[in-house]
Amino acid sequence: MRTDAEKNVEWIFEKLQNTIETYKALYPELLYLEQELKKTVPGEDNSEEAKLINLIIVNNWLKDQVMHYYVFRNISQHLEQDFVLLQKGLQQAAPDELYLEFARA
Repeated sequence: MRTDAEKNVEWIFEKLQNTIETYKALYPELLYLEQELKKTVPGEDNSEEAKLINLIIVNNWLKDQVMHYYVFRNISQHLEQDFVLLQKGLQQAAPDELYLEFARA
């Protein structure tokens, strides 16, 4: 059985992927984020710790990109909020949420 922390990490990855799928036509730079997510897909080690490490890698990559793309700055800010909730062990919201709510078409 999966722990709440593991569910929350997976939820964050789903939220990132949903954001990319929803907005990549409007913001082509999201394809860079999509490629970064593909690099961090866990291999044989699919543990909670490995998933969390992969999420940290994506978060750090986003932080490196915030000066180049406004969209990444916005995503990074919201992702940081989710990290705080994750660290506090708080349950996340629905997985259909997006990181770019301000830009919904």
